[in-house]
Amino acid sequence: MAKKLVDGIVSPNILEQIELSTEYNLIEIVAPKAIWDKTIKSSGFRNNYGVNIIAIRKQIPFINDDGQSDMKERINMIPGPEDEINQNDTLVVIGSKESLTKLKEDK
Repeated sequence: MAKKLVDGIVSPNILEQIELSTEYNLIEIVAPKAIWDKTIKSSGFRNNYGVNIIAIRKQIPFINDDGQSDMKERINMIPGPEDEINQNDTLVVIGSKESLTKLKEDK
């Protein structure tokens, strides 16, 4: 629990982290501003960080039954290279601990 608290303070863009093995982790991260409005392919995310985006969680605005603005969540569990990353997206990323450290440090 203490490690999770420290990670949250040091890297506030990391929402969740799961250790898969001694070498690999899965993290949930707020989409970095540098890749907003870019496709996965054009963002260079994999080439720059050596990690794979395995899901994109989007907040979609809609009008509810009461006529009020609201948000609903849509999860793309198998994003392709042409899927776009937007400002309010959350990315689920998998990679080596070394690669993920590089990603965490590049705010």
